[in-house]
Amino acid sequence: MEPRSLHSSRPGRAGTKRIHHELVGDMELVYETLALPGDPGLTLYINAAEPATPSADALRLLAAWSTPMQEPTPHQQKEHQD
Repeated sequence: MEPRSLHSSRPGRAGTKRIHHELVGDMELVYETLALPGDPGLTLYINAAEPATPSADALRLLAAWSTPMQEPTPHQQKEHQD
């Protein structure tokens, strides 16, 4: 199967595709595209990896990189000082 971009799906379709991400490599994702009935110009793209697969690990890694760092709460700071 040839890698494709995440936006190559057509509305109302579902399946499996392989994509290549420059940081985590190849991933096999299941996808579904849904046309939103309230606005014909909008489409919802859903991509996910099967659980317990290298693709799921890659998505988890990407999610961790995109999560902003949060300042520790006063309670967390106190726990680390004890």
